[in-house]
Amino acid sequence: MRAMRDILAETAARTGNPALAAPLAWMLAAGPELAQRARCQGLVAGALRLAPVDGAARAQIASVEKELVAALRRTLGPECVRIEFLPCP
Repeated sequence: MRAMRDILAETAARTGNPALAAPLAWMLAAGPELAQRARCQGLVAGALRLAPVDGAARAQIASVEKELVAALRRTLGPECVRIEFLPCP
């Protein structure tokens, strides 16, 4: 059985718009616990835009940003180069 990551990457490549796949890619890359700590607002100019629930969530995500971007690139392709944090509520 093919991995969801592979199916998502193919879909993003077919549509020519990886931004459409960004929220699901975020959930796959981050895992269920971390993913629920920030809402994905899409992929803009190479940045996955995240709105963390609080400062602690932002710090936690920032501490593993390099690993997350690597996982996101496997799904979204080379267009994803960084994570951009939106202001916390």
